[in-house]
Amino acid sequence: MAGAMAAALTALMILMFLGNWRLTLIVLVSVPLSIITAVLVMYAGGQTLNAMTLGGFALAIGILVDNGTVVIENIERHLRGGEQLEPAIIGGAGEVGLPTFLATLCICIVFVPIFLFHGTAKYLFSPLALSVIISLCASLVLAFTLVPVLFKYLMRSFVGAHGGAQDKSGMFSNAFAYIQEGFESRFESFRETYRRYLSWVLSQPRVTIMCFIALMVVSYFLFPFLGRDFFPQIDAGQMRLHVRAPPGTRIEQTQEHFAKVEEAVRQIVGNDQIDVILDNIGLPYSSINLALTDSATVGPMDGEILISLKKEHTPQECSSSFNPPISSTRCSISASLRQLIFGFPARITTNPMRLR
Repeated sequence: MAGAMAAALTALMILMFLGNWRLTLIVLVSVPLSIITAVLVMYAGGQTLNAMTLGGFALAIGILVDNGTVVIENIERHLRGGEQLEPAIIGGAGEVGLPTFLATLCICIVFVPIFLFHGTAKYLFSPLALSVIISLCASLVLAFTLVPVLFKYLMRSFVGAHGGAQDKSGMFSNAFAYIQEGFESRFESFRETYRRYLSWVLSQPRVTIMCFIALMVVSYFLFPFLGRDFFPQIDAGQMRLHVRAPPGTRIEQTQEHFAKVEEAVRQIVGNDQIDVILDNIGLPYSSINLALTDSATVGPMDGEILISLKKEHTPQECSSSFNPPISSTRCSISASLRQLIFGFPARITTNPMRLR
């Protein structure tokens, strides 16, 4: 879904800038072909489609159109200069060959250090980097092979007999013409504003350099205040409260303890903020048992309370409030609170809470 949305937004932006659905189609054809090429290469290398590879494709979609867009824009510039179609295609694509190659190479190099990671980070992020690099290389090849060929056959009817680009007024006889022309005029005003600021920046080189140095210094001193974590905090709105009564407790007594703990949970969170609450008491030994990591030790004194919150509350907000109210249940139990992400446990508290 994220990839489809990124492709749709990318197509819309290209259409607004190029103002021609044929040119937009030429550019967008390279996106699925680049991704298919990357999938085939990764399959040959033993990789799989997973969250990281799909995330890499979604990340690369906006970049995949750059090479083709640059080639098309330069070909159009040659056509506006009065050249014939084929010389314009050859000259336009040839002029931007080296800069486009270097730009793509620089983007790929950014992802190379990921392959030098160690441990879990390497196995997590290497597929993402690999999918981005392969798809970008494929888009570079397509930009200088398929894109010029499609330009020749799809745009032949829009090029005048003397080589110059025909008047496109007939192409915009619908509602989109006015939208695109309005966008062009506003973008042109933005371009003029940028030119004025750029002229001022070029006339004041010392002030500009000092401002950038000051920003770098401020950023350097703000960096220590930036939080660091292996993964960002994820709020899935679900918690798992594992509760253990004293060894030897019968399951009937454990059920009474759970009733008190569940009532305390409802008081802490608020009954109107809980979507679903489910008790699993006396879970048997099973490979799918979520009560403990070592499920062989599970007995009738063990169980867990699965809590699904509504949007108004987060597990992080609730975790700090569990200990005192649950302690008032006055039952000798120990509890460990964890957040569930896609149904799998992710620890919220560093150490299990001892509730007595």
